[in-house]
Amino acid sequence: MKKPPILPVLVGFALWFTAVGFANGQSTPTPDRAVRPDTATTLGGAGQAALAKGHNTFTMLQARARIRTAGYAKVSTLTKSTDGLWQGVARLKGERVTVSLDYRGDIVSQRAFPLH
Repeated sequence: MKKPPILPVLVGFALWFTAVGFANGQSTPTPDRAVRPDTATTLGGAGQAALAKGHNTFTMLQARARIRTAGYAKVSTLTKSTDGLWQGVARLKGERVTVSLDYRGDIVSQRAFPLH
């Protein structure tokens, strides 16, 4: 019994793995706004009005990940307001802050009142 040639089989597998790897390397489009803590974050009372109200398609996990990527730590459970803003408490540079994320991915924070 004659064995099938191995070279065409190996070439076929190599092409298939290359195609699968290429397809997996494609990413979904990212939002047009990058998260940059130096521009997206404001500390103090200003900034909340800058957030856009609207239908927010971020899930809670996506919102939390985006907030963490912006440099926040210890992000609490987030709640979505009737305006479509994800809101919670986090730490920024060791300071406790309230944080909000709008449907565009913009983030604003302000100092939280101390717990007594």
